[in-house]
Amino acid sequence: MRWAERFRLRSLLTLCYGVLLGVALAALGTLVHFQVRSYLWNAGQRELTLALRGAREVEVKGSPADWSARLERRLHSPGRLVRAGLTTDGGFEVFLWSDERGHAWQVVSLPLVQSGSRVGTLWLGRHWGWNAELLHELTWQLVSGSALVLALVTVLGLGLARGLAGPLERLAGAAARLAGGDWTARTGLPRGRNEVLQVAANFDLMAERVEAAFAAQTRFVADASHELRSPLTAMGGMVDLLRAEAPDRERILDTLERETERMNRLVSDLLLLSRGQTSGVLVPVIVEDVLREEAAAVASVWPDREVTVSGSALALADRDWLGRVLRNLLENALKYAPGQVELSCGSVGGLVQVSVVDHGPGIPAAQQERVFDRFFRADVSRARLTGGAGLGLSIVRTLTESMGGEVRLTETPGGGVTARLQLPLARLESP
Repeated sequence: MRWAERFRLRSLLTLCYGVLLGVALAALGTLVHFQVRSYLWNAGQRELTLALRGAREVEVKGSPADWSARLERRLHSPGRLVRAGLTTDGGFEVFLWSDERGHAWQVVSLPLVQSGSRVGTLWLGRHWGWNAELLHELTWQLVSGSALVLALVTVLGLGLARGLAGPLERLAGAAARLAGGDWTARTGLPRGRNEVLQVAANFDLMAERVEAAFAAQTRFVADASHELRSPLTAMGGMVDLLRAEAPDRERILDTLERETERMNRLVSDLLLLSRGQTSGVLVPVIVEDVLREEAAAVASVWPDREVTVSGSALALADRDWLGRVLRNLLENALKYAPGQVELSCGSVGGLVQVSVVDHGPGIPAAQQERVFDRFFRADVSRARLTGGAGLGLSIVRTLTESMGGEVRLTETPGGGVTARLQLPLARLESP
């Protein structure tokens, strides 16, 4: 229906209401008109046939002048037409006839018979003008009433169409603004049970997510550019010193190597996060073995710090990913929290729970969820000193969720942060 594309929805709805109602009123009016006309016609025919006592022919005697006069005297009454003639064509029939003055008559014609032979025709009629006037008045009332009802319904239909199309128009406007780059575009419609309001609510939710994703992407690009600029600037400065034949070449080369390693690590982390939910190899993993391996790996970097390991559990996980997760959590605790760090694992409620507990200054409750965002740092100055890019906990969440688990931070009683992982429990089948 290409013609419908030229109308606004509210106009199209009103037009459809009007057309459908107009057709229905026309059909109803036509039906009423013909039903009333049929009733009047049948009533007139019954009246005429009763006057003839239901006869289909009339027996007459004498000359035509005699029986014509007798028939007129017997059948005459006000508003009735009685005529007899010598015409011998046609049989019993009922028809509408107009006289020389233009008056309409409903007429019954039937044969006149004398001694078994047809000698003429009798026409008996009743005035149809009254019925014609009644039908004309009825038609006028039906037309004027239908026009009034159609006008009233059109006005009401405009209001109804506005109510139905209004939410869709707001939805279309919000979609157009969103497509034009206005990420704050919302329909602002209340939630409801009808489909239009449900679509609008889902659109608002989608728009919120698009806005959040665009803001996160903008923030991500800005933070990534900032993080990459620092090692590039340092490397550029070292290259300039090498060109100037600075005497401390070893220190310069060490700085270049350190910054190169930092940039490689940052790029690797960005690539890992960009892949999102990757597919690992989930197998039964002895969690306490991984905890001990990671505790031993950090011992050479922090020889003066104590890391304890306790508990046992068998998790369904990717061993390399679990090691990366625990290494990031452990390094984060050792960087920012003095004193002992406690690693533990166990089975709780059909899941494996792994805890990394420190006793440092902790993280404010309002920031405990945000620390998993990319490049977010609860303490920017300390992150700069330790060389962190703010991606470690983002990687923790990504890898943990890829293994079907979840991670959250809570406060350690007495001060500090406790990171808890929940992973699927592995069940070994009996041989």
